[in-house]
Amino acid sequence: MLTRWRDVIAPILIAIVTTIWFGHVLFGGQAFYARDMLGYHYPMKKIVRDRMLSGDLIPQWSPWFGSGQPLAANPAYEVFYPPQWLVLLPDFYFGMSLHVVIHFYICAIGLYFLIRSLGAGSIAATLGAIGFTLGGPMISLIRTLPLLFSLAWVPLIFLFVRRFFLTRSKRDFVLAALFSGLQALVAEPTTMIQTWLIVIAYGAYRVLHERKDRGLVARNLAIGVVMLVAASLIVAAVQVVPMLDFIPDSVRSEPFPFKEVVAWWSMTPSRPLEIYYPLLFQSLYNQAGLPWISATYHLGETFVASFYFGCVLAIFFTAGILAWRKGSGFVLAVCAVLYILSIGANTPLLRILYDIGIFKSMRYPEKFALGAALVAAIWGALTLDRILAGDRRTLRMAIFTTLGWFVFGFLLLVTAFSFWKLFWLITFVRGVIIIAVLLAFRRWPHPAWGAALIVLTIFDVAHLRLSINPTIGKSYFEPPPVTQEFAPAKDQYRVFHIAEWDWKYSMPHADVYFINPTGRWWSLRNSLMPRNGAYRGYQYAIDSDYDQTFLTPTAEFILAMRLLKEANRPGWEEPLMAMSNAWYKAYFRPFADEAQRTNTRWEEMMPVQFTPARERYPRYYFADAIEEFNGRDDFVTKLSGTASPSPRVAFIESAPFQPAKGTVVTVDEQPERIRIEAQSEGRSLLVISMTPHKYWRASVNAAAAEVRPVNIGYQGIELPAGRHVIELTYRNPLILPSLIVSLIAVIGVIVGCVVFPHVPLPADVTPVAAEVGGAPQKQRRRKR
Repeated sequence: MLTRWRDVIAPILIAIVTTIWFGHVLFGGQAFYARDMLGYHYPMKKIVRDRMLSGDLIPQWSPWFGSGQPLAANPAYEVFYPPQWLVLLPDFYFGMSLHVVIHFYICAIGLYFLIRSLGAGSIAATLGAIGFTLGGPMISLIRTLPLLFSLAWVPLIFLFVRRFFLTRSKRDFVLAALFSGLQALVAEPTTMIQTWLIVIAYGAYRVLHERKDRGLVARNLAIGVVMLVAASLIVAAVQVVPMLDFIPDSVRSEPFPFKEVVAWWSMTPSRPLEIYYPLLFQSLYNQAGLPWISATYHLGETFVASFYFGCVLAIFFTAGILAWRKGSGFVLAVCAVLYILSIGANTPLLRILYDIGIFKSMRYPEKFALGAALVAAIWGALTLDRILAGDRRTLRMAIFTTLGWFVFGFLLLVTAFSFWKLFWLITFVRGVIIIAVLLAFRRWPHPAWGAALIVLTIFDVAHLRLSINPTIGKSYFEPPPVTQEFAPAKDQYRVFHIAEWDWKYSMPHADVYFINPTGRWWSLRNSLMPRNGAYRGYQYAIDSDYDQTFLTPTAEFILAMRLLKEANRPGWEEPLMAMSNAWYKAYFRPFADEAQRTNTRWEEMMPVQFTPARERYPRYYFADAIEEFNGRDDFVTKLSGTASPSPRVAFIESAPFQPAKGTVVTVDEQPERIRIEAQSEGRSLLVISMTPHKYWRASVNAAAAEVRPVNIGYQGIELPAGRHVIELTYRNPLILPSLIVSLIAVIGVIVGCVVFPHVPLPADVTPVAAEVGGAPQKQRRRKR
């Protein structure tokens, strides 16, 4: 009865601490904004929210990026991910914050029960749950939400997959399928891969420790893994099936460049030291006076901001390995494999995996370190439980490890720059407290000392809460002054943000706008970069493909743009803007002028000036000239010629003809339905500045019509003389059948949870002693 009450009280306390942790965004009027939040996640969530609230419950096409791209099939929009629906709440900012924070509740409580299922007590499980979830690994992922969402489900997946391995319970199977299906709905491939790698490694570990019938056990575990993966994909079919169909049509169908994309975010090999000492590398400087960590990474910042989950868990993780209890080899092997993958290009392995095709479409090797951090945090919690259970050998190792940590921390305190001395002094005090607690426990064993370590960990990781993910008032998301430069009819035109391409590739004088830590975020906001203009309803053309999901024609068109830009021909951008319905182009203002105008008040600076195009180019128009071209290079060559092409020229990859004149009479445009009334004087070509895709269907006067590619990245319809009604609709035929499959699977899971009984873990594997070390009672007998 006492144990059951602990399993009620402890999760409640964890939830209370988590709520306090994020009270400033849940109840204090603050909002996350750093890194991808402002320019990527907010716009996409707002697009989905607006479309669903307008009655389009399954939005399938987004006109806001890349002149139009698939929406529901792209898992980055998370249309089918249930927690995403929180953004539909009346207060968008509260719904968005709750959407983020709810995954911390999921991860923390799931991790608590996972550690408890390994036989640990509630104190150790609480320490592991709080340290990992509220520490650096999870807090860092607020800036990259798909990783956060995917990692949050991992503890629950491990919990029920392991239970299924041990109990063969149908109830555990359906719950494991449900939680792994929710992870699959996010479709973050690296986290999914390492999740199942760890599951397979654990299965292999159990097989190696079987004394008889190893072949039978191995076969059953292999079948179980295959069944679980298949079941999770069925649960997530509504996202997985359209996504797999979408990939061949997008840039994901081609391998990513190894050096520029795949290997770019390889973790520096020494970063694991960060789990012992927070901000270690930020406080070390190279000869140029730069923090060591910024000098090591290509862009001056890490992908995962921090791996620090509290020195208590880090010390106990090391002590558990040094004590070499049963399972230490497994934990060390898993962490080592994930570490080698995470350091990426620092070893030949990543290149080998890339060459054989495994890593051709994956990015950010540093993600693999997150799985290692989770395993390390769990092992640290189990080690604390061994100590609380009376394991004297592990206690001695913990004391020795703390002393070693203490000595190195003292050296950091002595040698640190004066700016960092207070920080390392506080870190040094943490070591003093840990040693005092361990020595006190050795003399007066009592669980209260474990509770003291939990409190210490909460205060230990508290500094990460705002330093990694600062928050800001909601006024930050109000339209910046630059939006006053645009025409009010936002749905009739697009914006070509040349300034972003200049900053990203040419690195002109614009860098000064983004060097200052505070000024960077105001400059991005006031410049509508990178995608936050879509948050306010502005549509982009020829924009950067941040998540590498644009359709292939768009990618080709963007590459042609870059080739034209490099040619540096005066007015090179105007033909592309005419083809793309772009009314505005962006250029950086000189920083000195803006600094003088605003007295360097970042909130008021307008780094970018949006200049109108030569004319307001329409989205739907009749071509006044048609030219044949043969591939992207020929397209660029023709546009680079001495004569400026007509703004209504159309390039096609077939025999040209002399088009007749035509007039677009009316346009009724919705995101997935376009109705055009037009008058043509003869054989003509109606150009539609919308990205072509196989699921666009066209009709002319209610008869099916052929849609042909025009200008590489757009489409057109040939019309005869007369008045016509042209209708285009976008519908993905795979979504509805996939949705039905997922709904049936979810209903089956719910029924299974009700019908199938709960099966307790076998008595011989429930105690942590069975997987970590010998029982403390036996140790005490040997001691006597």
